[in-house]
Amino acid sequence: MARTNRNKWMIAAGVAAGGAAAIYFLDRERGHTRRAAFATKAKHWSANVADEAVKSVRDSWHHVAGTAQQAWINLARNRWRETQRRM
Repeated sequence: MARTNRNKWMIAAGVAAGGAAAIYFLDRERGHTRRAAFATKAKHWSANVADEAVKSVRDSWHHVAGTAQQAWINLARNRWRETQRRM
């Protein structure tokens, strides 16, 4: 029962926030300026997110490549040690 009441309040809060945003952005006097500022900030934010995503992927790739290279070196070192023991 308590969970149902909490869900109703969450829905009510979402509807209220959506209504407030609509009033804020659809204002006849300053709405156009607000929408333009929001669009500019959204473009800037999305460009930053894209740049950070590229950096994150590159960094992850470098970590994977470094780990693979280290594993390869260790494998080669172990094989060399085995050949030295046989001699």
